[in-house]
Amino acid sequence: MLFVQLVAAVFCTFSTSEVPKESAKHVFNCLRIMSLTAITDRDQIANAFIFFQSQMNEGGAVQTVNLGWPGGQGIGKYEAVWRADVGIWFVSHTVTNGHWFGFGLTPPWGVASVAPVVQFGLPLQGIDRRCGGLFATDGSGGVWALHSGKLGGGRPGVSKTGFVQYNHRTERVNVRFPDGLTSDYFVMGLLGSPELPYSTSRYVAEVQAFKAHATSVSVADTN
Repeated sequence: MLFVQLVAAVFCTFSTSEVPKESAKHVFNCLRIMSLTAITDRDQIANAFIFFQSQMNEGGAVQTVNLGWPGGQGIGKYEAVWRADVGIWFVSHTVTNGHWFGFGLTPPWGVASVAPVVQFGLPLQGIDRRCGGLFATDGSGGVWALHSGKLGGGRPGVSKTGFVQYNHRTERVNVRFPDGLTSDYFVMGLLGSPELPYSTSRYVAEVQAFKAHATSVSVADTN
């Protein structure tokens, strides 16, 4: 039912191929007074993951890449989708313990391996606060892709705390979980909105800029 509501809400709200900046600003301003609820149902998470995956796939070029980490081991070959129109690539998969996206900005072709800038991981069901990704509903059929700000890579100075202090450009909202606890998350975008690929790309760019900033500060402190 939630997935049907999502599609209906999207087509009722967005009737053009582009979202004017004024409309996008209004949507995010509304979030400041909107109560979001974490999606923890297995089917609803899977449906939102597939929807997000499908929308990010639109118009993308697909090629197999070696996914790995700087200075670390590769984790295998994956099909990467490059969206030249918004300047973002991603890989995605579902395994026995969850769903996962890896996002990057540089075209992933012609290099030995690529490493994601942002990991968007989700449990198959329930609550797992170790995961950086989250889908949440606004109660009116809208489903939002959110990120906790949790960052990997193991580089000095790169942390969730540092990123939260650094990133003042991405809207941050409070989300309530079924266990009664609440947490703050960065907004990546509204599923079904034409703006979603662009807002996702902007978020990944914020993370990349922070990592570069934190690394440069760390190097300066050691000199």
